Amino acid sequence: MLYGVMAPDSMVMYFVAERPDEPGLIIEDDVRVEPLDFMTGSLWPEGAPRPEQVLCRSKADPKFYKQFQYRADFDPAEFEETGMAYGGTYSLERYREVRGRVARWDATKKALDALPTDPNETDEAWGEILHNLGVTPTGEEPTHR
Repeated sequence: MLYGVMAPDSMVMYFVAERPDEPGLIIEDDVRVEPLDFMTGSLWPEGAPRPEQVLCRSKADPKFYKQFQYRADFDPAEFEETGMAYGGTYSLERYREVRGRVARWDATKKALDALPTDPNETDEAWGEILHNLGVTPTGEEPTHR
């Protein structure tokens, strides 16, 4: 049995062998997934359109998910798009490692998106940005950790 796991702030669905106990997760019990074959599903032959890797749910069996390489590969009468990306199938321990890494990437991206575009921005503003990224100009640990 697998658990479909989504964080409310994410557009990624993970499939986990054990039920996570972290608060705030959206968890669907007893799901099945058929991911793309890694060896063929990630291929991008020269001249072909870029793979889309669409995660769909069966209309006949809502507990069954299937990943398709292109939208044109599935029959809308049989499957519906979830709007989520396939995050992988993991043990609980590995899922926690992956989610921790993703959370750090998300935080870094948000901080980078907030970088000032004005080259005349003050040192104080840059110091705040570095602090929010978890780095201080002196290399000391920030106080908010």
